[in-house]
Amino acid sequence: MSLDYVIVRSHGLLQHLLKRGDYEQLITGDKKICDFIEYSQVREEYPLERKLSMITERFISRIKFLQRISDEKMVNFYQAFLDFLELENIKFKLRHIYGRYDRERYHPYSHFIDLEVLKRIKKEKNLIEILAGTPYEMNEEVSKRLGSILEKEAYLEALYYRYFRGTINQYKSLRILSKYINYEVIRRLTYWVIVLGEKKAKELLRNNVLDGLLPYGVMRKFNIGKNNIDIKLLLEFFKLDEEGLRLIRGKKISGLMKLIRVKELNMLKEGARNMSLTIIYVYYYMQLCKEEMYNLHKILLGKEIGLPEDVILDAIIISL
Repeated sequence: MSLDYVIVRSHGLLQHLLKRGDYEQLITGDKKICDFIEYSQVREEYPLERKLSMITERFISRIKFLQRISDEKMVNFYQAFLDFLELENIKFKLRHIYGRYDRERYHPYSHFIDLEVLKRIKKEKNLIEILAGTPYEMNEEVSKRLGSILEKEAYLEALYYRYFRGTINQYKSLRILSKYINYEVIRRLTYWVIVLGEKKAKELLRNNVLDGLLPYGVMRKFNIGKNNIDIKLLLEFFKLDEEGLRLIRGKKISGLMKLIRVKELNMLKEGARNMSLTIIYVYYYMQLCKEEMYNLHKILLGKEIGLPEDVILDAIIISL
């Protein structure tokens, strides 16, 4: 079907997403998740893991619907967008191999790699082997030079974003998204510069390990590149200079990443409103669907471990 049809449908579908009041009622217990039509099958008596999986499946079905009603030239774009779930599964497995998690938690999703095969992997060597031939294929020599699990996770992310951004070049109407995808890329680059440290991040960029996390196209004028990366420059892009540095000094990285994500979504919202009859509006809806999934995961997990209601509310992102 035509892109115009997909855009019109996205305008209607966005109205079905949860609002602030819905989240507040869920957090306070005034409503259960099954009280919302979109999640009526997620019964209260189900185990937590099953509820989390059903929420993820609802997100997947929303993006798959867009994929079904779109021009076949756009199929790869929607698939690559969903593949961040597979990337997260790979990172879950890598952390488990390194002993970071006692319990493995996977998204009910696979594309290039069979999920059951991934679950059975016990060694990093075997993980690298099954990534061969996929967008996440880790160059064996590069992988050996990476000294920590964090560096390997950053490498995997860079490979994913190189793959995802490549799909927008397959269809002319998608190229307008480059600017907005760059916002997400710069957010992730900011995270890794903080976590790895500027020196290590610059080294990895010079060696082309993280080139998938560099902005391109219209964002080049901001002068972010492998030879010009520092945390102040990245924070300045999001207009969080002083506040961002204060949060870093206070080791409140999660809080900073939330602020940057809010800024990113607000930039996308503005673009969607100004160009509401373009693919930008569809992409805005897709990102809100993703955020709704994460929000519901945080709420259920927070309630499960007994976090105070205000803490749970502060953890979620509401962009509608």
